[in-house]
Amino acid sequence: MLDPFYFESKPQTKQDIFFDSHCHLQYEPLSLELADVVQQAQQVGLKKLICIGTDYESSQKAIQIAKQYPGYVYATVGEHPCEHNQTISKFESDKFRKLIQAESQYVVAVGETGLDLHHDQKFSNEQLVSLQAH
Repeated sequence: MLDPFYFESKPQTKQDIFFDSHCHLQYEPLSLELADVVQQAQQVGLKKLICIGTDYESSQKAIQIAKQYPGYVYATVGEHPCEHNQTISKFESDKFRKLIQAESQYVVAVGETGLDLHHDQKFSNEQLVSLQAH
């Protein structure tokens, strides 16, 4: 995986390392105006964006966006824990690992993942299994 914290020259100020560590550019409404959104992020001084995957399809889309903006947008690959609240499915770790390996030059982290028990604890066991598989 890439190091999104790598800068070609030493940052001189804190503003030089200001970046968005969690965005979802692949979802509407941002995806509808992607070029404008990225341009606005650059104009306000964001140095890098990390586009977070929430399931397999959105992880693929995050990678595609990272390919459009290499060195500026980076992708993560993973499945949001609440996916296991809606459909009791087993996290397909092999499928995600293959995607990470195939697209490693664009992927900087595994996620979205974790335990999200804020709204509903009913599926905590399924979320824990998914987290361990990540």
